Amino acid sequence: MTVLLFIVGIIAALAWALPISNKLDEINAAEAQEVTLLDTYREKESKARHLDAYKTQVIQMESEFNQLLDQLPKDTRVSELVEGINMTGVGSSIRFQDISVEPEIEQEFFIEQPIRIAAIGDYHQFGAFVSGLAALPRIITMHDFEVSNPQPSLEKIPELNLVLNTKTYRSKEAKAEEPTDGAATVAAPATEGSK
Repeated sequence: MTVLLFIVGIIAALAWALPISNKLDEINAAEAQEVTLLDTYREKESKARHLDAYKTQVIQMESEFNQLLDQLPKDTRVSELVEGINMTGVGSSIRFQDISVEPEIEQEFFIEQPIRIAAIGDYHQFGAFVSGLAALPRIITMHDFEVSNPQPSLEKIPELNLVLNTKTYRSKEAKAEEPTDGAATVAAPATEGSK
């Protein structure tokens, strides 16, 4: 009789525990989903509450971006820019090996015009040259420069080689005055550098 009662008790416990354990798993899953849904709701509610401020901010940013784009020139005028670079080099007493105008690179909102400059001079002359480039009226950015000393010596101030990649920019609205298909090389006159 005891064994029979024990078996009936085990069967009743299993019959009660299995459905309840399944329900407990479902409850835990529902609670985890509730937390996720609450977080999503709070995030969306915050965005909806600040939507007008975001729209105003986007309009302001678009206006400022368009003003900056309007400041870009409509054409590249490579010859004027190369002349300005050359005059800056003359003023800083460096000697150019060459100034190469490379093919344009089209970006989403503007067009880049890379210009590669190779020159000879000392550190102070290079510093004056870079400062002069920054003072030019056109937007010019400098990238990937390399300074090397082909003949190291402790007896005199070394004459260094500078290779500098620069970029200038123009608006996409108008085509350049001068064609820049392929890599064109503009020979700059050599200037006498002071030693």
